[in-house]
Amino acid sequence: DDFATFNQLKEYAASFQNPYPVKLYHEKEPLFRRYGIDIDIEKAISPLVWLKNGSSLYFNVTEALTAIDVNTGKFTGKKDRSKTVVDTNLLAAKEIMKQLRLRNIAGMVVIDFITMQANEDKEQILSVLREEIKKDSSTIVIYGFTKMGLFEMTRKKERPSLLETLAEKSNDEWIGG
Repeated sequence: DDFATFNQLKEYAASFQNPYPVKLYHEKEPLFRRYGIDIDIEKAISPLVWLKNGSSLYFNVTEALTAIDVNTGKFTGKKDRSKTVVDTNLLAAKEIMKQLRLRNIAGMVVIDFITMQANEDKEQILSVLREEIKKDSSTIVIYGFTKMGLFEMTRKKERPSLLETLAEKSNDEWIGG
């Protein structure tokens, strides 16, 4: 919906082996609002991510590492607490990997899954994470669960994170741009 950006995108699209068409958007409603892109971007930079079952993830991204906390939130399950915990952690594992890709978070990642006692439950989480890694083009190394129950991994940085892309740096502080 901006002529200068339109020209940049047209030039960028032409650089591909199979160029894709780019059209200038002329409608009154802003382009990002019409297609919900503004909401998707807002979700992708928010530290809180709600899961389908009412549980949540909280992302704390620092320069040294990213800490992700898994919370049951509204989801308490009906009867079996350990099943509730495993179900929530399985859902969280998939969403965390999706968010790491979407946000392009790299470096050390520590995940505080809801505490699981059984090694079989931890193996289920590891299995899901290994499957999700196959969807990621970045190099990921899994270190597994620590004695404190935290999950450790690294994700190689290949380009700036989404937050770095959408923000500008001023006096070593990131400011939303």
